[in-house]
Formats: sequence, C-alpha cells, structure tokens
Amino acid sequence: MSVVVLVVTVPLLAATLVYLLRRWPLPSTALAGLTALALGWVLWRWPSEGSILFLGRVIRLEQSITIFGQRLQMTSTTQWVIGFIAVALAAAYLGAWRVSPGRTFFPFGLVLLTLLSCVLLVQPPWVAPAILTGALALIGDISRSTKEHTSIMNTVEGFFGIGSILGPALLSQLLTAGVSWKWL
Repeated sequence: MSVVVLVVTVPLLAATLVYLLRRWPLPSTALAGLTALALGWVLWRWPSEGSILFLGRVIRLEQSITIFGQRLQMTSTTQWVIGFIAVALAAAYLGAWRVSPGRTFFPFGLVLLTLLSCVLLVQPPWVAPAILTGALALIGDISRSTKEHTSIMNTVEGFFGIGSILGPALLSQLLTAGVSWKWL
C-alpha cells in the first residue's frame, strides 16, 4: 500500500463524517482539526525513505499509484509540504471554532486539503498547475451566486494566506533548530 492512498482517502472520509456532524459544532470541529493535525504529524514523523507497518499493512513512501491516468507519488519534499498544509489547516480550524464560519467550512477544508495534496503528488510536476487551475475553476462552476463564490474563494485564499504567513516562521525555526536545508 502507498502513503498516497492514506493522504487522499483519510481527509475525504473525515470530511464525510464532519459533514454529517455539521449541526454540532464541537464534534465536527474536533474531528476536522484532529484529522488535519494527525495527518500533518504523521507526515512529519514518517521516515522519508523505506516503509512502516501501519495497522498490519506495510506502507511504502515511494510507491506511486495511478488515478485518472495521472501518476501520484510522494517525495520527501511533498511529504513535508502536505504535512505543513495539514497542520496549518488544523490551526485554522482552531481559530475558526468559536467564530462559526458556517456549516460547510470544516468539510470543505478537508476536501481542499485532499485536492491540494493530489496536485502536489502529481508526477510529472508540470501537470500540477493545470490541475490546480481546473480545481479553482470548478469552484466557480459550483457556486450558485456571486456571494457564495466570493465566500468560497475567500476561504480557499485564506488557506493560502495561512501558509504564506506561517511558512517563513516555520522555515526559520527549522533552520535554527539545525534541520538540514535538503529537507526544506
């Protein structure tokens, strides 16, 4: 089994459960936040080479899978980037818990995490911008009004903003902690 399967399926399964629990803010927020935090933590702690035993199955980092004709493969760089995005998403959920951002914010964030992960996992990398553009265009197609489109796009851009704010701080902390620049 490949780690790509976990990165793609776990957030989607959690998004389904969070969507079903959306009437109750605390359980849905907790499940969404813990899923994103656990995924980020696992990816940061995962050995960059080799395999591990997870729930009785051997999971290999470098093994690729093919979905819709596109090869998805985890590299050590994408492992850290997806882990960072997942932790940033968990931080956004923690910040949004008391604000009541809407009932679909938490499941949408997990689905967005899956889409961004798929874009980052696509090999060869030059295909990724086309897929990302298609995913963002899809948001325009599913919106029923300009207000809803603006709301969804603000949420998506908020995730990018969190990454651009926290990224340099995290990078400087990792460099001062002595992490090799090869891993960054």
